[in-house]
Amino acid sequence: MTIPAGSQSASILLTPILDSQTEADETVILKLEPSTNYQLGVSTQATAILQDASTAALPSLSLTSTKTELLEGSDTSLKLVLTRQTADLSQALAVYIQTDSWK
Repeated sequence: MTIPAGSQSASILLTPILDSQTEADETVILKLEPSTNYQLGVSTQATAILQDASTAALPSLSLTSTKTELLEGSDTSLKLVLTRQTADLSQALAVYIQTDSWK
């Protein structure tokens, strides 16, 4: 890689290749290597997450609680909020929830 004369920076373009495999997210890390031609600055690494195309369009879900503690016999209910982050809300979304046994 070369920063051209008269330029303060140069861009590196990485193009992900679409494949037919369903994969977990992959991490792309680029690191500057030491050289006698320059000094390394404070930031010497860039990181990006490469999401699989088949899962990137899926909505993200979060589950939150309005309370963190309940008092037996006093509190009658606990409200949990399931939220999806997606631009398309036109379809219902089936969500599977597992509960642990009470101890």
